[in-house]
Amino acid sequence: MGRSLAETAKFVLDSIKKLGFEIQPECRLWQMYQVLFDENENSRSILEDDPQFGVAKEALRDFQILGFAFDYLEEANDTNYLNILRQLMAKNDSVLSQYDLYGNSPSRDYQAELFVAAICSKARMIPIMYEEPDICCSLNGNEYGIAVKRVKSERQFVRRIREAAEQIEQARKPGVIVIDITLATNPQNLDGNTRITEDTFETYYHKFKYVYCEQQHLDHNKPIPDNYLNEFYKLYLAYFYRQKEEQIQRGIENKGVIGIVLHGHFINKCDNNYELETATLGVPIENSVFEDFSKGYIKALPNLQVG
Repeated sequence: MGRSLAETAKFVLDSIKKLGFEIQPECRLWQMYQVLFDENENSRSILEDDPQFGVAKEALRDFQILGFAFDYLEEANDTNYLNILRQLMAKNDSVLSQYDLYGNSPSRDYQAELFVAAICSKARMIPIMYEEPDICCSLNGNEYGIAVKRVKSERQFVRRIREAAEQIEQARKPGVIVIDITLATNPQNLDGNTRITEDTFETYYHKFKYVYCEQQHLDHNKPIPDNYLNEFYKLYLAYFYRQKEEQIQRGIENKGVIGIVLHGHFINKCDNNYELETATLGVPIENSVFEDFSKGYIKALPNLQVG
């Protein structure tokens, strides 16, 4: 049986403390933790009408991602790894990610790197080194460089992929670009159950949900049924990528990029409980080389909808 959200939050903060870091009051993780627990350290039940409900949903996403990361990343004295954890505790990030659309958010940026490193660790792509392009790993005697980017708006998508391709070219090894597109595809940070109105139509996620539900004869004001979720998320990420595919291909040409992986972390309500659904899409650039990497990487994904 998996950990509860409260148990996961405690596990994450304890894992950070074990490595000698003090949790500062300004850190988003501590602020989330305080919402989940009362003054006696008992976990709270947070209902939808609670003013802190949005923070609790954000905590569901961030603590689950970090809980997975600390499950599979060994305690290490590697200087670069410790620097990543130091950035994870940065005070810059807002508790609610949509408030950082136009500013720096180093904590969640490095959270994305830890998530990717944990997948590689679970897949036994070892040793894992935190060096350029961002993460290096090995599989079947082949070394790979991974450039990890977190894209917060649709217009950043191509530019950030080009930046990642430049990093891979400079690292001089076969490279994979991994993009967290959670906020880019849902900048208002709405959950999948929000009623679609004229205001939310400008949200990319809800536009696609509306079209998909029309095609499948589903009610777009209700959650996507469980038996449709896998297909929905795969089509959604593929749709997002295809809008910029030609520009992306030009930007990565002859840079050593063997493939691109997209991750999106979405919150949905299922049977009166909110759950995190993480969707993944792999896009091969050099088919034969990327296939070997992707087999290990995709199999190590934690309870994900895989594309």
